[in-house]
Amino acid sequence: LARRHPATNFVAVTVPLTTVQSGPKAWIKRAIGTMPSQYMENARRAEFNERLRERYQATGRLFDLARAESTAMGEASNETSGGCCLVHVGGMAVETLNPELSSDGGHLNEQGQKLAATALLHVLGSLASRQVAR
Repeated sequence: LARRHPATNFVAVTVPLTTVQSGPKAWIKRAIGTMPSQYMENARRAEFNERLRERYQATGRLFDLARAESTAMGEASNETSGGCCLVHVGGMAVETLNPELSSDGGHLNEQGQKLAATALLHVLGSLASRQVAR
């Protein structure tokens, strides 16, 4: 597409995340060797998102929606490290949707929408400033 439309700036977007099951039910599942809800699904998303980051982050043509969605905003129910909500799946740290940014576990609430929109505008603004500098 970029070759066919050289005047268009294409931006890759990481796959959105979901919240994961937490609390006593999640603890019991882990204790009996079962993954709590949405752990594996977010792990698959993380693998794909990592490929996108490897390919597009250095180009400045990546909107990292997953990183924005996992951003820790104060105290979250998941572990926070480096400003992200994380769970561990098979020894791998996996980003999850910060429950503070969602009302239903899969979609952004108003606070999350503002945070994601700000991150998107930052990416688009940096693309526009590079175009002007040319």
